[in-house]
Amino acid sequence: MKIIIYALLLIACEFLTSCFFMRDERTLITKSLSNGERIEVYYVGYGATTSDVIWIAKINNNKRNIVGKIKDFDFTFKINLNQINDSIIRLRFTDTTNFTGIYNDFFINLNNRIEPNDGSPYNENNVIHKTK
Repeated sequence: MKIIIYALLLIACEFLTSCFFMRDERTLITKSLSNGERIEVYYVGYGATTSDVIWIAKINNNKRNIVGKIKDFDFTFKINLNQINDSIIRLRFTDTTNFTGIYNDFFINLNNRIEPNDGSPYNENNVIHKTK
């Protein structure tokens, strides 16, 4: 009987830890740009122990380059993507929970990568944030 109880406790612990640390990734927007490249905006969440993150990726020839990372926003915001020019996009996050008209604009330079292949540190300054 003790073996069954220990087995059930082990299964319950395994289930709970996998739920808390399971990665949640959702594609929020996919848009083709005028130069043929594609932009993907997706939510990445790791559970209750980390903050929510929105990743912005530029896809060219099926190669994904991360060009922006926005912390503390999740999939509950309404997101609009506009191309300003060949190298700048604007993401507008509108809060859909309080309907006050407050939005956050993020301008992202598509020519800079924040996830380098050479092991150098991340470029966190690629995203310019404005609030209204």
